[in-house]
Amino acid sequence: MSERVELLAALHWNIVPPFAQENPQLAGQVDVIGRCVAAQVRAVMPAGHQGAPIDLMLCSTVISGAITGMTAISERLFNVIESECRLRPLAHLHAYMCAGWGYALAYFLRHTDSRLVMLSMVDVDIHDLAYHRNHTQIGKLGFAITTLLLGLPVDRIDKVRTGGPFGGSAFKEFVLALRQHNDLHKPTLSFIPFFGPGLSSIAERIIGTANLGVNRHDDYGHCFGSDPWIGIIEWLQRTPLDERINVSTGMVALSGYFALCNVGLSPQTRIGSSVVIGRESELESEIAQSSRLLTVAELHRKELSTT
Repeated sequence: MSERVELLAALHWNIVPPFAQENPQLAGQVDVIGRCVAAQVRAVMPAGHQGAPIDLMLCSTVISGAITGMTAISERLFNVIESECRLRPLAHLHAYMCAGWGYALAYFLRHTDSRLVMLSMVDVDIHDLAYHRNHTQIGKLGFAITTLLLGLPVDRIDKVRTGGPFGGSAFKEFVLALRQHNDLHKPTLSFIPFFGPGLSSIAERIIGTANLGVNRHDDYGHCFGSDPWIGIIEWLQRTPLDERINVSTGMVALSGYFALCNVGLSPQTRIGSSVVIGRESELESEIAQSSRLLTVAELHRKELSTT
């Protein structure tokens, strides 16, 4: 039995903006978001799962304040998700921004006895605001919905590290904490935010470029809390595994919070990713098509059979 957090399944949709602007009414857009999340939940669900309902939490950085701040709209989103996949989110974290998944994990580890949990990072700009496309410090921004199925260990102590807020020194504190974390856990690689050269060069210098996953900022922009999980999915798509390994996942938010976790991967980790145009018709098509994910082992067997 593993004594670390295990990534059992991960599905990522890179959402090309604008998001569902054909009929830009809040209620309809919320319903589309709910159906997207529910489709991903169904895809990452363990095959034939008959046990207790799996705890699900949503995390967002960029999403309408009406969704996170108005009870009626938040309830609508939760109702749509529950009606489509039979799981109702426990909460929707926004305060910790990009690092929200770490705080969600910390909650599950410290305050529940759950062995299986789901996290869904939901970052879409339903208002299509120009300033959500680029940031003076971070550079280009991207949008994504990414859902994870995670296995949690019996021993809940020190499995995720959170810190902050640190104000202007957050990135420095994050990188130094990551170096300390890696000295302890000896990961195969570390997967951190996709940032422009001003910040990424600091991480490369302190952690070492060879020790970091590929920085996809030029291709996708910074996709908020999804970044390290996108990095893991794409690395697993390129890299066959013969045994279980561990990697570091890390995230830092402009609000000054950070999160770090030692995550286990295996040949049986299930993964998937798509680029989805944000038109409602394209989103609905992806929702309808979302189905069984391939394990890392299956993915690379399939590649071998076609070469």
